[in-house]
Parts: sequence; structure tokens; C-alpha cells
Amino acid sequence: MRPVVKAIPKAASYQLRYIETQIENPPDDAWTIMAFRLARKVPIVTGLTPGTSYTFQVRALGGLDFNDWSDPVTRICT
Repeated sequence: MRPVVKAIPKAASYQLRYIETQIENPPDDAWTIMAFRLARKVPIVTGLTPGTSYTFQVRALGGLDFNDWSDPVTRICT
């Protein structure tokens, strides 16, 4: 599965995080986080279980720090 990320001008890099949707109010350390430099080169997420629902979020690194996580997007792995 390759998520789509809209580029943010002047972003130095991005982080994508995902978790199984069935986990309610997961702690921050329960998410899997992947870093990448370009919005058009989002890494392929592997090792997902078919038929399982996952929640994804992304954020960008700006001048000094990361912005807030995006609104969550939920997809079922096929």
C-alpha cells in the first residue's frame, strides 16, 4: 500500500505513521512511524494484514519542528 501525501511548500521531510484501527486511543509509541524526504516518494507500507483496517496520519518538518499530525485516514488492506 502506498499512501498519497500532498506536498507542503518548504517542508524538509515528512513522517507517516500507521496503526491497526481496532486499537482505541493508542499511545504514541504504539504507532509505526516511517520517515521520508519527498511527498512524491512516500514509502510503500509493507507487512500489513489483508482484511485489516489501518489508520494513517502524516506530518511535515518545517523550519524548526514538525507540524501537527494530519486528520486520520482509514483504509482496509486488500
